[in-house]
Amino acid sequence: MITDLEDSGIKIGKIHHLSPREALEAAKHGAAFVDVRHAYETRYKGFDVEEVIHIDHAEIKEKYTELPHDRFLVIADSVGLHSKEVIEFLQDKGFTHLANLNGGIHDWERDGLPLKIDKKEKLTGSCACMLKPHGKRIK
Repeated sequence: MITDLEDSGIKIGKIHHLSPREALEAAKHGAAFVDVRHAYETRYKGFDVEEVIHIDHAEIKEKYTELPHDRFLVIADSVGLHSKEVIEFLQDKGFTHLANLNGGIHDWERDGLPLKIDKKEKLTGSCACMLKPHGKRIK
């Protein structure tokens, strides 16, 4: 099991940042992904790694106690903005084995890494990072 990241990623301030490929390697060595995107964003496209825990970043203050303290956690979102806020919050709550997925699922997909895609979900939105399910399905 992975316990630290001294030889991978970069550290800026108190936050360790991993590239998508480094995050995939961390997952292969026991790290869990914490996807902090809104639920509607995770239904269509998600990270295809061993363990993904979904907690909306807006609910992290109420649900952070559900996260394991003894596992390395890769915090991920759409592009890497909310995940940094979540890491700062979790660090204040005593979590130490954390890393931010630099570029979020956007860069993960760009790098051709494994995704779970539900093709039945139809999405709309003006920004790829904020796509929302479309109310009516085209048949």
